[in-house]
Amino acid sequence: MPRERLAGIPDGPAPTADPAEPPRPLNADLIRQRLTDSLTSAWPRMAYADHVAEVTDSVMSVVLPLTTRLGNEVSGWQSEAAQALSDRDRARAAAVALEQITAEAARLLRAGVPGQALAVLESDGQPLGSCDVSSFADDTPRARSAGHGGAHHDPDEE
Repeated sequence: MPRERLAGIPDGPAPTADPAEPPRPLNADLIRQRLTDSLTSAWPRMAYADHVAEVTDSVMSVVLPLTTRLGNEVSGWQSEAAQALSDRDRARAAAVALEQITAEAARLLRAGVPGQALAVLESDGQPLGSCDVSSFADDTPRARSAGHGGAHHDPDEE
């Protein structure tokens, strides 16, 4: 059957009456109906003796497994895309946290407390125990580890 004769079958989802309405997916019944309509309009004599139904059934035996396989592949690609978006969002959040940690460590280095700056870098942004130095996340005193020697304690001086 020449491909030009089936040009009346549109690609993609079925059109809807309202453009704001999401398109209907192409299911087996819709594909069968479109194929039957296209064959009948291309070859009107096929409608006699129900030849169009026989041809449609033959074509559908090939088309349906393909559409099922394609649908499964689309579903797999959609889940991979969703995972990639989730990974991207986690990477962005980690980049923001890293930027905040390095900014706080740089601030502490400029303030002359390299031990506290190192503790911030080693903490992965986690609170370290109570201290008089402001946190990079807010203006509240930052937490310090149990071995912390106070606000002016520098482990490098030991």
